[in-house]
Amino acid sequence: MTNKVYKYIFISLTVVTTLVNVSHAQVTGRVTSYYSHQSLSESGVFVVPEDFRVFPEESVSHELTLAYEHRGWRVSGAADVRHQDEGETFSQRNRLKEASYDFSTAGLEGSVGKKVSSWGVSYAFRPLDILQREVRLQDVQTDIEGILQASLQKIWDSRSLSMYYLPDIEYSSKEWRYRGWSLASQLYMNSGNADWYLVSRIENTRHYQLGVGFSSVAGANLELHGAIAYLSHYTRLLRRQDASLVEMTYPYTYEEDRHGKQFLLGGTVTANNGLSLLFEAWFNALGYGRNDWQRIMDLSEQQGAMLDVGIPAEAVYGNINWNTTMYAQPAVARYNLFLRLSYSDDKLDPSLDILFTPEDGGLLARLNLRYRIAPVWTLFSHLRLHGGYSDSAWAQSPMSWVIIAGTQLSLASL
Repeated sequence: MTNKVYKYIFISLTVVTTLVNVSHAQVTGRVTSYYSHQSLSESGVFVVPEDFRVFPEESVSHELTLAYEHRGWRVSGAADVRHQDEGETFSQRNRLKEASYDFSTAGLEGSVGKKVSSWGVSYAFRPLDILQREVRLQDVQTDIEGILQASLQKIWDSRSLSMYYLPDIEYSSKEWRYRGWSLASQLYMNSGNADWYLVSRIENTRHYQLGVGFSSVAGANLELHGAIAYLSHYTRLLRRQDASLVEMTYPYTYEEDRHGKQFLLGGTVTANNGLSLLFEAWFNALGYGRNDWQRIMDLSEQQGAMLDVGIPAEAVYGNINWNTTMYAQPAVARYNLFLRLSYSDDKLDPSLDILFTPEDGGLLARLNLRYRIAPVWTLFSHLRLHGGYSDSAWAQSPMSWVIIAGTQLSLASL
């Protein structure tokens, strides 16, 4: 760990300890450090010579997260540092993740400020998450950053209604972007063994999203859940139609489309010995289809052939690298099947994730292991493999496998 990381941790803990001693507030935190090694593919349409690769083979990351709560106030932030390419590249970010105040008035629960609002009943993909679109299935899951909002909630015995106002600010995600205010709502109802959710959002541009979902206990060891969502407008990262074969500037842009649909159905089977199997299948119109990926693969092959007619290698391989930015989008494929086999006891949490994309036969597998040395100290590791049919998106990925090993220290309430 570098001196800069120690400096951030020392200063943050000093400030937090002072605040706690003065106000008797509740403070929690987390320090996460991990090493990542990526094995770059040796063949495929997106493979470029080593001198032109943009994916680092090795990186070391450190993140400090702190949360302060006192009398309705909640403030949380994070500072992270990353080294890659054997320390030659250094990046640093400081983020205010939440700053909100919760209150009660006239039988209502209210909140105002910057706050996380992640909605959904599913695991790998959440169609009902219409406010923030939390990216799931990350190797190292981190807390997302909240958004400015004001909300009121009314709670009854078996139902609740929450109303949200998002102010007139410019907001941008990888699935839609808007500038202006919006209103959102979430209606929750319980009917016996089932919980139902109805969500909606309308923007001042008249764009809107609607969704309905459920979670039900179908038996002693079986849980079922599902969700449907409709987006009147959404955006996807696509190559500009007027772009030439080899561009000198980044040729991709977020283009707006209409009538996006999302469907998910899944469940969890739990055994008495700590084993559980989660299964989910979903369609996401915001993802890329087989034809989308085939066009990008054909384009990359055509760009590679430009070396034979004297186009500089920097331009050719730079364009091929730009094509791989589609892998960084929240939805790589439209159709997805997901299985998660996991086991949990007092110390050990192993799990196996398998994501299959039936439209092109792609496969992503990840083996996860978490071991608790102490209640506040955990070791973790992940091994992620890309494969499937040779012409699938995951098999053509610039990375063949990724391994991560790290440690996480939780800072209990002070």
